[in-house]
Amino acid sequence: MGLSYSIQHRHDIENIKKFYEKNNKKVVFSEKKGLVEYEGHIVGCQYRGLQLIEKNVDAFVIIGNNFHSLGASLTVNKPVILIDVYNDEVKSMEGLKDKILKQRAISIEKLKEAKNVGIIIEIKPGQKFGSPKFLIDKLKEKGKNPIVITMSELTPDKIMNFYNIDAFIELACPRIAIDDFAKYPKPILTFKEALVALNLKTWDEILKIGIV
Repeated sequence: MGLSYSIQHRHDIENIKKFYEKNNKKVVFSEKKGLVEYEGHIVGCQYRGLQLIEKNVDAFVIIGNNFHSLGASLTVNKPVILIDVYNDEVKSMEGLKDKILKQRAISIEKLKEAKNVGIIIEIKPGQKFGSPKFLIDKLKEKGKNPIVITMSELTPDKIMNFYNIDAFIELACPRIAIDDFAKYPKPILTFKEALVALNLKTWDEILKIGIV
C-alpha cells in the first residue's frame, strides 16, 4: 500500500506505518518531489510523488482530509482511501472521483462549443500551469476568440463581470476549476482539459497521467 499524509500528521506517521506492517501490509511512502518536505508528505496540487510509486502498490491510504485525498484520487489510477482522524472518518474516494470526472467531461464539451474563451492568468508566484501563448494560437486555429485575463485571485464574483465570455481556461492551480465547479456560472477548465477540448490530447491520455 502507498501511504501519504498531510503535514500535521507527521509526528504519528511512523507509528501508523508500524501498525500496518504488523498487520502484514507492505508500506511504501510517496516520494519526496516538488514542494513536499518529507517522504510520504502530500501538498496542494503536487502529487508526482504518488505517481512514482503507483506501480509498486495496490492502493493508497491518505492520512489527511478530503482535499488531499481527492487530489490523490484524481492523479493516480489505483484506489484511494481517506483516513480523516479529526472527523473520525474512513472512506473510499472512488465515488467522488467519478462525480468529478463527469463534471470535467461536461466542461470540456462546453469549451468545444464556446466562441469567446477567457484565459485566466493569476499573478501570484508559482501559480502558472500551462502556456498562454500556446493556448492563444491553438484557440485561434479552431476559430475561437481568446481573451487573456490577469487576476490577483480567481473568484466567482470576478468571473461574473465577463458576461461575453462563454468558457474559461485557468492557468493557476488546477484545483480551482475542479473543486469549485458548482460555484462558477460558466465552465472553467484546466490547461490539460483544454488540450482535450482542442483535440490535442485524448481524455484517456489525461486520465492516465492524472487530471490535476
